Amino acid sequence: MKRPGRPRTSKLTRAEQLRRAKRAQRDRDQAAGLVQLQLKLPRPVAAKLAATARIPGFAQALDVLLDDMMMAESGLNKYLEMIYGRGETTKPLTVNEIVDYSSLKSLK
Repeated sequence: MKRPGRPRTSKLTRAEQLRRAKRAQRDRDQAAGLVQLQLKLPRPVAAKLAATARIPGFAQALDVLLDDMMMAESGLNKYLEMIYGRGETTKPLTVNEIVDYSSLKSLK
């Protein structure tokens, strides 16, 4: 008796086909230099990030933003180490102790 529906084109189960397809996708991504990153973020921030990530050019813009943030913070860390070394502060300071990031919220 003939079964209804589309005839089987693969001897593998559907679950095995999906598993292999996912593995192949991971291999292609790895060959392209892509990495999957999992973050814990507040739900509203995660929703914004997910929506923004779909915009063309997002990765390039994020790269520039992160470079700017990292350079600014690393330069500030060097300065803080220098003033502590000169004895201008009684304890080593961190960037978070002297920079108020809450003002970034007002940029919305």
